[in-house]
This record gives sequence, structure tokens and C-alpha cells, in this order.
Amino acid sequence: MGINIDVYRRAGTDCSANGVSARFDRVCVMNVEGPFEPTEDHPGVMLIEGPSCGGKGNPILVPVELIDSGKWYMFGGNFGHTSDSRFREAVEAMVPGFTGAVKFHDRVEG
Repeated sequence: MGINIDVYRRAGTDCSANGVSARFDRVCVMNVEGPFEPTEDHPGVMLIEGPSCGGKGNPILVPVELIDSGKWYMFGGNFGHTSDSRFREAVEAMVPGFTGAVKFHDRVEG
């Protein structure tokens, strides 16, 4: 079970190379406790700690199918967020004090 969140993206050019965040308005974060399951209209993503340059990495959202794919995924310009406090609490548990929108790392090249 997970929680549905909204996708926020810039109008115009898609920089995610047609990633999940370009194709859907909502996604299901599967590792944040909530009443929802991923569906065709709300694909599954995971909230994970992103890459870091020395310290603790910021949280990122990654489509489930990319997690163990061996593909290099990166930020494509879109963000995920919701007003549901369960999401904020999960984000803040990863990085205390971080409560903003979370970057989608759903761009894959090659």
C-alpha cells in the first residue's frame, strides 16, 4: 500500500525524456504508508535517498521499474508533492528539515 502524490512539471518542453513524471499527473509512492496501490493511471515510484557529494543525499522519487534495472537515472526537471502529512514525514525522516517538493529521477538516456 502507498500514497498518491501529484506531479509538478514545467509547461512546454519535457526534460525527463518521456519519463513517468512527463506521462502521469499522479503517482503512487509505494514505500510511504497509505491506502493506495499503483494502477495504470498512478504508476508506482519509490522514495529513496539520492546521490550525495559527501553528506546525506536528498530524497528522490524513482519509478519502481528503474530501481534494480541497472540503468542510470537522473533528474529530468519534474517534482512530486502532496499536502498529505505522511509524505512530508517520510521525506523529513530521510533528511531532517527537508519538507519541499521532491525531485523525480526518471530520466534515462541511451
